[in-house]
Amino acid sequence: MGIEQGPLSHRDDIYRTIIETAHDIIWTLDTEGNFTFFNRRCEETSGYGLSDLIDHNFAPLIHPEDLPKVQEVFLKTLQGNPQSYEVRAYDRNGKMFVLSVNTAPLYKKNKIIGTVSFGRDITENKKMEETLRENEVRYRRLVDYSPYGIGIHSEGKIVYINLAGMNILGATKPEELIGESIFRIIHPDFHETVKERIRMEEEGKIAPQEHETFVRIDGTPVDVEIVSIPFTYNGKPAMYGVFRDITERKKLEEVSRENERLLLASKAKADLFAILSHEIRTPLTSIIGFTEVLKDAKIAGELNEKQVYFVEKILASSNHLLLLIDDILDLSKAESGKLELVTEKFSAPETINEAIALIGETATKRGIIIKKEFESFYMKADKRRFKQIMLNLLSNAVKFSKPEGGTVTITAKKIEDVAHISVSDTGIGIKKEDIGRLFWAFEQLESGISRKYGGTGLGLAISKKLVELHGGTIKVESIFGKGSTFTILLPLKSKKNLLNTRPTSGNHQQDSSVC
Repeated sequence: MGIEQGPLSHRDDIYRTIIETAHDIIWTLDTEGNFTFFNRRCEETSGYGLSDLIDHNFAPLIHPEDLPKVQEVFLKTLQGNPQSYEVRAYDRNGKMFVLSVNTAPLYKKNKIIGTVSFGRDITENKKMEETLRENEVRYRRLVDYSPYGIGIHSEGKIVYINLAGMNILGATKPEELIGESIFRIIHPDFHETVKERIRMEEEGKIAPQEHETFVRIDGTPVDVEIVSIPFTYNGKPAMYGVFRDITERKKLEEVSRENERLLLASKAKADLFAILSHEIRTPLTSIIGFTEVLKDAKIAGELNEKQVYFVEKILASSNHLLLLIDDILDLSKAESGKLELVTEKFSAPETINEAIALIGETATKRGIIIKKEFESFYMKADKRRFKQIMLNLLSNAVKFSKPEGGTVTITAKKIEDVAHISVSDTGIGIKKEDIGRLFWAFEQLESGISRKYGGTGLGLAISKKLVELHGGTIKVESIFGKGSTFTILLPLKSKKNLLNTRPTSGNHQQDSSVC
């Protein structure tokens, strides 16, 4: 197969053998761009026979987008300038393949009569390159948009940072960090730790996962968890770091530790209450019982005046201590949700009168007048706990009212399905800044009040808890030096939220809600 017919010289025969067995595709064109020869490898690649293309132009075989480039290369080659290029072409079946081509002028008697080209099929290489490019783009996007911060530093400088990394460090664009020293973003407390990690990585070791503190662009610290891997970046040693913000996790860990401490404290409190209930309350009840026996002359015999005084002191102190223990146990049960209500239907005014009867003697001794303004109505609640609430409020009102002429006024009425009950006194009142502390356990607002007026400091705290367990609210209005009004709102039938229900107007102007 060739462009001449007839006998060939031995040298020509050698050249032809080389051309026909060459791995490269070889073809020649005349000055018009028409094929004058191509070898067997060209036939195999294109699917065309020699007779199909001889004297036909190369243009129809070229991809339309590449044709202008190939035509320009062809003209330059005809001017005596060898060229190299890549081109997409089509075989006989319309399948595209890619060639890497070297082309040179073809001479005859020192005159350019066309071009000779050597091409290599690089279709598979191009496919691999395209796959690699696609993978690189895919992996780059995975890195860029990873939820973890990813950064690269080389020779002590930051050379790459992804979006998550910028967010963690408070940057809005890569330029704010690229080129900066790696220690720009490391908290000074961790500089030595980072230097040691870099030394390990330079030795080819993977440093263990670390907790460090970075410094954001605005100077604020951020806790991170980071792992680094040594690798080569642009031909230079570099470190590839993956990190995440663990600030919230550390907060949760601290909350968890605090919860653990609270659980231990709660257990200690439960143990204390068990001791109060069983180890102290039980023998204290016996002490009170035997002391009452001592007071009874019919049983223990007559006591002299001094002995009576001592026995009464023992009895009063024991009863006070028993009250304190009972209050602590009640408050503990209420706070832990273990205090159960036993509901029943009862007359509210009658139950309030029972509470008044218990403090009536104290009020009389102090010259306190008790006024009542009741409507007749029934409510469904825990009668014993309701009576306890009223007794706490009434005891406070009598205790803090001015003696000899002081007044305690109790009102009770029903508005729709809510009981409105208030206890007003003409006592010392409450300062505005103290109202927020009023319902705290063990809290008495003025130093010396406990010594002057007595009490455990738990009555109001317990009352508030009991009111809330019934689905109600308790509020206070007070003018310092003139007196206070405590108002409770309780549902008459079912437990419902009354937190947004306003009480009826009281006699005083200062109003503060505590619920």
